[in-house]
This record gives sequence, C-alpha cells and structure tokens, in this order.
Amino acid sequence: MTRKNNIFLLAISLSMLLLMQMLVSAQDTSTPTPTFTATVPIITPLATITTTPFPSQNHIIEFNQPIEITFKENILETHTFSFIGEANQSVTITLTAKEGRAPSANLILPSQRQVSLKSEMDVNGDKVATALRFYILPESGEYQILIHPIGSSGRSVLEIASVTPAIPIQYFEVVEGTLNGTQDSMSYDFMAAEGDQVIVDVETESAFDYTLEIYCANRNECGSGNGIVNEVYHETHFFILPKAGTHRLNIRQQNGGGAFKLAVSPLRPTPLNDDDRVETNLSNTQAMRQYSFEGSFGDLVDIQVNSDGTVDTRLELWLGMRLIASDDDSGNGFNPEIINNLLLDNRSYTIIVRPYQLGGTGNFSLSLKRHPNLSLDGGSQLLNLSPKFISVVATFSGVAGERVRLSIQGIDERQQMRITVLQAGVEIVNASASGNENSTLEFVVPQDGQVDILVNGGKPVEMSLERLK
Repeated sequence: MTRKNNIFLLAISLSMLLLMQMLVSAQDTSTPTPTFTATVPIITPLATITTTPFPSQNHIIEFNQPIEITFKENILETHTFSFIGEANQSVTITLTAKEGRAPSANLILPSQRQVSLKSEMDVNGDKVATALRFYILPESGEYQILIHPIGSSGRSVLEIASVTPAIPIQYFEVVEGTLNGTQDSMSYDFMAAEGDQVIVDVETESAFDYTLEIYCANRNECGSGNGIVNEVYHETHFFILPKAGTHRLNIRQQNGGGAFKLAVSPLRPTPLNDDDRVETNLSNTQAMRQYSFEGSFGDLVDIQVNSDGTVDTRLELWLGMRLIASDDDSGNGFNPEIINNLLLDNRSYTIIVRPYQLGGTGNFSLSLKRHPNLSLDGGSQLLNLSPKFISVVATFSGVAGERVRLSIQGIDERQQMRITVLQAGVEIVNASASGNENSTLEFVVPQDGQVDILVNGGKPVEMSLERLK
C-alpha cells in the first residue's frame, strides 16, 4: 500500500471516532449522577469489667470451727462447704462480713431441697451478715452451704454451731440462767396458740446487752417485740405469735453476759368488775396476774394492791401494748396504787400485778373502784386537780343548738389551765386560762347527748354550767 493510501485510512478512522462521540453527547442530556464516598466509622470499645468464672470449691467445715473466706472482686468464685447433720439437730449458720458486704448463701439439704440464709442489716442498712439461726435440721445426712459472692468482695467468716438443746418451760414459769464467754446464748421451748400475745420479762443482775428472739413452730423468726425498761436491768418485751405449736425463745448476750431471770406469760386477763376485791398470789409458776375491765372516756379509776408485806409488788395499767400508768410503793405500807387515773379511750384496759423482782412470791389483794361522773347537770362541781392528778373530766347532758356558758372559779394567778370540750369524741372547742380568778367559755352544743369537758391543771377549781337562751 502506498503512503497516500495510509494517510487516507487514518483520516477515515479519525472521522468515525469524532462522529461516535457526537452521537453519545446528543443522546446523554440527563443530569450527571453524583458520586458518594462511604465513610466507615471507627468504633473504639469502652473499657469493660469482666468477670472470670472460677470453678466451685468444696470444703469440709466442722462445728464451732470458724473459717475465714476472701472473695476477690469481679471473680465469680462459688464456695461450697459440707457438714454431716442429724435429724432434729438444732444449728445456727452465720456468714459475717469482716470487710465489705456479706455474700448470699443457701443451705442444701440431703434431699437437695434448699433453704436461703437471711440477710442481717446494721442500722445504716448495710448487709453485715447472712444467717440461719436456730434451724432444726429436718434430715440426717450431708448438708452443703453454697456461698454466692456476686456483688460482694472482701473477707467474711463462716461458722456453723450446734445449738444447746432448748429447756422446756411453761407459761408464767420463772427460770434462771447465766450467759458468759463459754455459753453466749440459751434457748427455751414453750407451747403457744395461734395469735397469742405474750409478755417476756427479763431481769439481769448486772447491765449487759442482749438480743431476745422468738422462733415459731417452723423455726422462722416470728412476732414483733419492743422493750420497755421498767426498772434498772428489768425489761418487758411483747410478741404476737402468728402460728400455733412449740415456739423457741432465745436470749443471746452481746457484751460479756451475766446472770438473768426470765418468764413468758400470755396476755389472758381475767375480767374484773367495779368494786371487786380479788385475793390471789404470785409464785415461781405464776410470774404475774392479769385482769381486764372496760373503760370509757372520762372515767376516773382507783386500783389498789395490798400484800401485807408478804411480797413486794408492782402495779401496771395497760391499754393494748401501751403502758399508761404504773406504781410500786406510793400506797400504805409501800403497796402500789393508781389513784384518780383518768381514762381517755372507750376500750378494754389491762391490769398487771407482778413482783418487784422477778421470782418474788407471796399473797396479795387487788381492788378496782370507779368514781361517779362529775356531772354539771345538778349544779357546780369541785375539780380536785393537783400536781399528781392534773386531769379530770366533767360532763353535762347537751341539747342540739343550745348555747351554754362554762364558768371556772378559783384559778390561781400562777395557774395554767386548759379546757377541751368534746361530744362523741369530737372536739367542739378548746381554750386556755391563766392569771385570772374567774374565767368563762361559751359555745353551742352541736347535737343531743353527753358533752365531756376535759380540764388540765395543777390546783383545785370549781366549775359550773349556765344554759343560755
């Protein structure tokens, strides 16, 4: 081929390429598609706390041989401790924190049933121990204590103790015991009915702290208790027992111990009528005597005890579980008496007579007298107020809508008085008076019926009623 031909072919090729580019440009008139560049974020993981599983370790634990256990933070290390127990054996299992919080734990029975140990908190709400106290083993065989350290770290001490067999006692019986370094607790078994309210009296020869616990027939801790210090080293506790059967009372010393006496008495008072006189006694099998009577708002009652010196007694008046009056020697011959006591509730009241020292024995008589109402319907009344008897109630028969005027004469210039007028327990009006020999109070009676006037003061005054038009 000649040089001229080659030039011709090259010109044709260039022309065809230019024609093709023009055709493509003519057809593609749409907006160009934008191009996006995907950015993959770089994720840096946060610092995490990892827990390392740790194989369970099985150990043998002996009775009364404490074992210290150290729990490492963030390591799930389960500890298992085994011991051999006998059916009906009474034990106490404690896991006490020495550093950090006490872990949770379960007791696994030979039958593989599980019982959870209970958390014990201090006054700040911190879990200081996990325990199963005075538990009666239901089976013979190998028991396991499974400890779960989740959420716990530090050191704890595990101990299993065989509890000294309980001493059977009867209601009202006085028993004696001693707590010390070698015997820091004693247990007593007694029979109770469902719903029994029991009074536990504890008297110690010296001042030491103790814990008092009652366990129901199923050995779960039951009831509620509060102590009322009557004398030095004498305390009264109340418990309400929800189950029937054999109950266990445990007393445990906290700081050294010492000798003590105690008695468990059910609240089962004998009804007592006005002007009754009862001849009875106190003995080692009858730690107290109880009587009840129905009281009404405004009643004034006298309660007197006379033992002729055979036994030193203490007299108490209770409303439910609240002590409202007591005495031990203000009567004749150092006998106790509660005189001119004003009742402010329409309820049943309980009288308790007990020896001044637990275990005292002897004969005594008891009498109840109710004073007549101080009614203003028949004229004025002298209200014998004094520093010892600061309250009294006077009454009158009211008519709905009538206006009345109360007049009080003889108020000392230094005397402070308070008058509260009520009807059916609802306050109508109240007022105070002081530094004026005579005072008056007017009000409208809201409904038919008795009106009560509660007067508080420290000296005798005279009160009269005037019905206004």
